[in-house]
Amino acid sequence: MSAKLIFKMEFYKFLNDKKYLIIAIVLGVANFLLTLSLVDKMNSSYYGYYGSSSSTASSLLGMSAIMSVIFLFIYPFHALAIDYKNNVMALMMASGVNRTKLYFSKIGATLVSAFLLLLIVVVIPVLLLSLRYGSLSDFGEIFESLLWGFDYMGVSSILYFIYMILSYLSVIVIINMVVIFTKGSSAKSVLLFFGIQIAMSILTSSILNSFFDSYWMDANDLIINNIIIYSIMIVGFGLLSLRQLKTQNL
Repeated sequence: MSAKLIFKMEFYKFLNDKKYLIIAIVLGVANFLLTLSLVDKMNSSYYGYYGSSSSTASSLLGMSAIMSVIFLFIYPFHALAIDYKNNVMALMMASGVNRTKLYFSKIGATLVSAFLLLLIVVVIPVLLLSLRYGSLSDFGEIFESLLWGFDYMGVSSILYFIYMILSYLSVIVIINMVVIFTKGSSAKSVLLFFGIQIAMSILTSSILNSFFDSYWMDANDLIINNIIIYSIMIVGFGLLSLRQLKTQNL
């Protein structure tokens, strides 16, 4: 079975995971409507109508935002663990599927699926709000303002973009690793994930403090150091989880 076919199977599974798609759509609609309501109420405050309804809308929007973050965090665990829970992983391994191809296909499919959910929950509501209160050109102006902010702070937007991608990729790789080691156990994988994150945070801080003088480093130097650390984490945890997957008996 080719990697392309495995990827298609994983993506087909995402498209048929109606429960998570419905939750994503509900959160996206809630984020849009609550933000729309809050902005309208804040605009009306100029005419003396600002009151408890705005506080209620703000609280509900905050709750919706927190739920969106939790949902986007939980989904990769679900996407990577579901095959263990329904014994599909055992059947695929027993059928002689190349485990290296399986590993990279699942990570690739999870990244694409998580990005699509991010579009539904966050990006599309923001674009709709931009059209509601202005135009796409206004959204472009916001993007240009962000780039200007990077330049003002002396931070390379390209480096920061690479840093964000590698940061999220390292999270997916670590999630994949803990799911493989716990064979899809939800509670154990989440606890192990947070344990690794805490340990890596302490370790990286110690390394930076021991070998680099962060006081004399500018923002770009710090970002480059983090890019190197995340790259090492991705390769290290990736090889460790791949080795475990190749030797795993289900």
